[in-house]
Amino acid sequence: LFLGLPDLVWIMLIGFCLNGVAQGFIFIPLLPDALEAVFIKEDIIEGKNEALDQLISDYGSGLYGTFFSTGQILAPIIGSAIYEAIDYRPTTDVMTVACLVWSLIYFMFNVGFGIFKEEKANNEKIKAGQEALLLNQED
Repeated sequence: LFLGLPDLVWIMLIGFCLNGVAQGFIFIPLLPDALEAVFIKEDIIEGKNEALDQLISDYGSGLYGTFFSTGQILAPIIGSAIYEAIDYRPTTDVMTVACLVWSLIYFMFNVGFGIFKEEKANNEKIKAGQEALLLNQED
């Protein structure tokens, strides 16, 4: 009990509810955001080359499915190994801390605090590219 939370059912239910809500915010926008990041990083204007757009979407979907499935396979194995070593309650504490640490690492190195400035610049670049594409189509 290194987190110091009491063993109460209502705390567990709140945790499950928070987990479910958080997964909705993570899994639903994850793939479109990842694909958008590829388009931005590689300076690709979405919709200009349908074959390339489809290829990027196919690879993104494949990687997403692969890593999601790998997590579904490895999580019970790792969780049961920790459970066998230290029992149920400390296992939940270890997994909670691991998730929090991983979230902080992800945020710091992938998102960072400059996200808002970068997002604004990227949106302006995308808008300029779309306007240029529309002007070229009108000509």
